[in-house]
Amino acid sequence: MSQFTVTSWNVRGIRSQAKKTKIFDYVSRLNADIVFFQETHSLKSEEKSLTDSNFNKIYNLCFNSRQRGVSVLFNKRLLFNIINSTIDPEGRYIIIKVVIYKNCFTILILYAPNNDDPEFYHRVFSELSDLSADSSVIIGGDFNLTLNTSLDRSSKCPNTKPSRSAKVLMNYMDDLGIDDVWRLNNPTKKEYTFFHPVHKSFSRIDFFSLK
Repeated sequence: MSQFTVTSWNVRGIRSQAKKTKIFDYVSRLNADIVFFQETHSLKSEEKSLTDSNFNKIYNLCFNSRQRGVSVLFNKRLLFNIINSTIDPEGRYIIIKVVIYKNCFTILILYAPNNDDPEFYHRVFSELSDLSADSSVIIGGDFNLTLNTSLDRSSKCPNTKPSRSAKVLMNYMDDLGIDDVWRLNNPTKKEYTFFHPVHKSFSRIDFFSLK
C-alpha cells in the first residue's frame, strides 16, 4: 500500500464529548488516514481527548479554550516516521516533515487569520520552504481567503480584487509549484465551504494544495 487519504475540517471547537463522538464517527466513515482539525479550542491537558481508537497518534497545537488550535491526527494503520516539525506559538499552524510508505512529505495544516495579514503567509511559507526541500508538499486547512474572487465567492459577494494575503499566497504557490487541487480539477465550477450569516454569502476558503 502506498496511497493514503487526507481530510480537513474546521471543527469550531471539539471540547464537547458529544461533538467529538460525532466528528470521529464521521471521520471514520470517510476512512481517512490523516485528519487535519482547525479551531480545536483545546487545552494542552485535553490533548488525549482528541484521539480515539483509530486515530491514536497526534500532533496538537493549543492556544486557548476559545480560540485557534490545530491538530494533525494519524490513523494507527498508517506507516509513517516523523523527521522534523515546527509549530506556531500563536496556535495557527503546524508543519511536519514525515516519511509515509518510504516517501517524504512536508505537511502544513493551518488556520489563517480572518483579517488581511500578508505577513502571516510570509512567515508560514518561509518556514515551509526550510523544511520542504526534497519532499512532496501537502497543505490543508482554513485559509480565510479566496484565491479567485469571481469563482470562489457567491454572486451575493461583490467581485473585488484579491486581498494582499491572497496575492502573497498565490505568489508562493507559483514559486513552489503548488496547486489548488480542487480548482485544478474543477476549473470553472462554483462550490463553497463557508456561509457568512451576516452577509448571507458563500465562499470557498478551505482547500488543499499539493506539490
